[in-house]
Amino acid sequence: MPPLAIGVHLRRNPENQSFVITAEILQKAVTNLRIEFTEPLGQKDYEVLMQVYSDCAPEDGMNQNFLDLLHTLYILEYRNDDLWFGVHPIVQDILEKRGLIGAGG
Repeated sequence: MPPLAIGVHLRRNPENQSFVITAEILQKAVTNLRIEFTEPLGQKDYEVLMQVYSDCAPEDGMNQNFLDLLHTLYILEYRNDDLWFGVHPIVQDILEKRGLIGAGG
């Protein structure tokens, strides 16, 4: 069953406890998400993502590329002892695969 069909099945039948998500199903879902995240990215987006990844803050919080990436969850906002930003883990994986950041952070 394709990952999208699995998600639909689980939402429609939440009481079905017999369905098992295998490592293969999980990997396919992550691969599909990675592709979906990658498709719309342009050079300026990669620049903003790398800058937020390295500094945990945007260079310009009102930059439209930054705001678009924040609103589409490529960049995540954290509020704990401080306000800071991070790159979504799947997006971090994309940056690593493209050699834009070192593997493992």
